[in-house]
Amino acid sequence: MDNNSIILIKRGLVLLFVMLLCACATTPEELEKITDQSKLARIASGSDSYYIRGKALDKITDQNILINLAKNQDSFVRYKVTKKLQDPALLTNIALNDHDEEVREAAVNNQNLRDQGVLTKVALNDVDAKVRYAAVIKSTDQNLLIKLFNESKNNSFSRTVLSKITDQNFLARLAVDDKFSSFRATAIQQLTDQALLLNVANEVDNRLHREKIFEKITDQTILAEALALTKYNKLYGHIVAKITDEQLLENIALNPYYTDTLNIIAVLRLSDEGHKDRLAKLALTSPNGKVRQYALERTPDQEMLNIARDTNNIELRKAAIDRIEDQSALVKMSQQDSSADIRKTAAWRLTDKTVLASIAQQDSDASVRKTATRKLNYLSSTQIRSGLLTTGLIKSINQHTITLYNMENHSPEDEKSFSINDSVFCFNNHVANPSNSFMIDDYVAILAKGKVAINVLGGSYSLTMKGSMGSFVSQDKMEFISKCL
Repeated sequence: MDNNSIILIKRGLVLLFVMLLCACATTPEELEKITDQSKLARIASGSDSYYIRGKALDKITDQNILINLAKNQDSFVRYKVTKKLQDPALLTNIALNDHDEEVREAAVNNQNLRDQGVLTKVALNDVDAKVRYAAVIKSTDQNLLIKLFNESKNNSFSRTVLSKITDQNFLARLAVDDKFSSFRATAIQQLTDQALLLNVANEVDNRLHREKIFEKITDQTILAEALALTKYNKLYGHIVAKITDEQLLENIALNPYYTDTLNIIAVLRLSDEGHKDRLAKLALTSPNGKVRQYALERTPDQEMLNIARDTNNIELRKAAIDRIEDQSALVKMSQQDSSADIRKTAAWRLTDKTVLASIAQQDSDASVRKTATRKLNYLSSTQIRSGLLTTGLIKSINQHTITLYNMENHSPEDEKSFSINDSVFCFNNHVANPSNSFMIDDYVAILAKGKVAINVLGGSYSLTMKGSMGSFVSQDKMEFISKCL
């Protein structure tokens, strides 16, 4: 044996001694300090302690060393290494060929193995159920998943496969035809195609499934189409709750074909979406009183004012003015608007007598002046009526009728305590016999002890009581109503 051979043998013995020394003598504390990748590899391959070997493998990051260790005879080493490999080709070989099922499963679960063809082969051919399951979980191959679902006889496995299926046409068929309600429900949950969802809703009989479908539909055109189908009348509320299109909501709110509840839901949705202009329009134009009420309650005063000032539609402006309380805005419209109809409508809403008097004298339109005059008289009559109701002689007063207590056979001292038997008298610029109504139209009737006065747009007539109110006689016209009291 030559010297070179002897030297090589000695070196090999020394290396073997070092490896054994490292493998056998390494403690967890010593291992914690080691960073050299080759030393860690030797420990991982040679230590008798699985704990030490595992800890050493955890510290190895060098991919070349990991690739070499992947050929190790010990399946424990291969399993730990396979989880850290980055080479897709090596992972493919391991997933398809390693004789240990846990190592194959680790290869399949490794995020760097993405080849759907490889995963399909494993899912269809691996002898171990856990490995096949792992491949199914990572698979996106719809044909494979559908095939596995159709062929599966295990409900648990079927549920797992179904959770990965995204093929919309298959899910739509399954949602209608599968014999298991739970699978149909899962298929509906995974459907996203809006048209297919409506098609499924047309075919399923389960109401809960229909509700789930409409919870998933967001396409406004599809929702409008569903509203046109009477078979969904019990689900209209669910459908409208999904609608955000303001024109569609307005159409629903105005549509008399729908129930009051559905009309109101549409109003509430408009409110939720902040469509104040639409709400104002509904508050003014809806033929449904409840819709007007709900819309009005949710319409800001400023929006009504905007309509009253800026809209071209005169009738819409007048309707808005009827709901405005801002006196300064009303004064401006009653005096400055170019439309006599608008000025007249605004004038009737005024409460300032000075402004009304000015309009009654100065407005260029006779109808506006008349309206201002009528409002002045109305405000005066309202004050008088409030006082009359405290006299105990009058039962009630409204805009057209005065209802008097029957004073027949009773003295004035008893006038507040007798039983009520309505006697009402009719007045048309002359005295009439008692009848069932006292129509005063634009007049204000004032009843004091012994007298009845009728205010006629600027003039007054005094009526004196004769006997027990069986008839009245007209007196001279008086200049001012207070003279009758």
